[in-house]
Amino acid sequence: MREFVPASRIAGQSSSSPVGGRSRVDRRRAVFIRLFAVGGIALAPAPAWAEYLLQPGDEVEITLSGIPDAKQRSTISVDGTASVPFAGIMSAGGLTLDAFRSAVQDRLSNRNVRRFTGSGLEVLSAIDREEVGVYVVAYRPVYLIGDVSKPGEQRFRPGMTVQQAIALAGGYDIMRIRMENPFLFSADQKAEVESLRAETAQLTLRALRLSAELESDDKFSPSGLKLGVDPELQSKITSLEIEQFSRRQADVFKERESLKRQLGHAQAQLSDLTDQRQKEEEGVRADTTDFNSVSELLKRGQVVMQRVTDARRSLLYSSTRLLQTTAQIAQVRKEVESIGRKREKLEDDRRTTVAGELQDALVKLQKARSRLAVAVEKLVYSGMIKSQLVQGVAGRPEITITRRSGQGGGRIKAAEGAELEPGDLVEVSLEASYFREPSLGTGDIFGGGKKAQADRSPAHEGH
Repeated sequence: MREFVPASRIAGQSSSSPVGGRSRVDRRRAVFIRLFAVGGIALAPAPAWAEYLLQPGDEVEITLSGIPDAKQRSTISVDGTASVPFAGIMSAGGLTLDAFRSAVQDRLSNRNVRRFTGSGLEVLSAIDREEVGVYVVAYRPVYLIGDVSKPGEQRFRPGMTVQQAIALAGGYDIMRIRMENPFLFSADQKAEVESLRAETAQLTLRALRLSAELESDDKFSPSGLKLGVDPELQSKITSLEIEQFSRRQADVFKERESLKRQLGHAQAQLSDLTDQRQKEEEGVRADTTDFNSVSELLKRGQVVMQRVTDARRSLLYSSTRLLQTTAQIAQVRKEVESIGRKREKLEDDRRTTVAGELQDALVKLQKARSRLAVAVEKLVYSGMIKSQLVQGVAGRPEITITRRSGQGGGRIKAAEGAELEPGDLVEVSLEASYFREPSLGTGDIFGGGKKAQADRSPAHEGH
């Protein structure tokens, strides 16, 4: 059964009690309210700072003792307001917790609300000021970026320090996104550097060998070169290039000698044919004279016709041989010219081939040097990271807090023990320049270690 009872009835008035006095029930209720309120305040988390100003994103809880259903949590919105039971929307942003609690108590004090008695009756009674509790149950999160394992937001806890927030974010992690496991990466990169150094040494010796071939040098004997590889490996590569030079030079020499022999043979044959043609020309002239003489004698009747026929036949034979010899001379001269062109073509083709191979070797050498420089840079970097991880990072991170509200807002350089405020943005940077670079003997390929180190020193970071 539900009954609406005035507040005076709840006070427990009786016929024996004065109308204006407080009954025992009323006094018990007041004591209970005070004890509950005090207990609630003792159990509630104390604010981080007495003068902390509530901001959008903070979550507050409003309670009314004796009315469990009236408990309500409300997140302060971007306009600085919060929802309060039995009061609606109230301004909270920019107020201290005590000021907001006092404002809520002022708004709800003496407001009649429905309650249930122990016997199940629903009654109307006024809210006592001490019944109202207002607490911060969740502050705005803090945000971490940079060299931490799990960047992002972390729940704020009163008294939280930078170091605690970093611990909640998984600790420092210089390797996040930047590279894989530095110890495994360093081993792989070292093998890559050695491979590229060997390739660079091979291409360097090949380019020198091809240059010697292009200059038609008789010998190729590189000495005093420091190619940055194992001396035994360099010696083997050098021996192979020298052997290659000798073999190619021997092949060219054989080609030249073969053409030279062919040319000599053709020139000797040409000389013989020239002498033969000279004799045959003399024979033709003699046969012509003889034929003319016999023809005159035939006209005088001093020789028979057979004699003239024999002279004509001899002249024809000698003339034919002269023509054949002349044709052979022309053919041999053509062969001599062909052999000469072959000799020239042999040289031109050899120089063209060697020049093309040299150009290709130089391009590959430049690419190998560029790749080697990058590989060495990566190896140096991974070595610095390894050094960083081995030495530890205690006291070395650079921490910047961006604070947009509260006391001392703006960008703040901080230490690990600095206390945070809700909504802080923490930037963590583990600079590799804090750690010494391992010496890798990179030489000129790395591009001058001192300047590079100076460029990476803290003075050049621009902080």
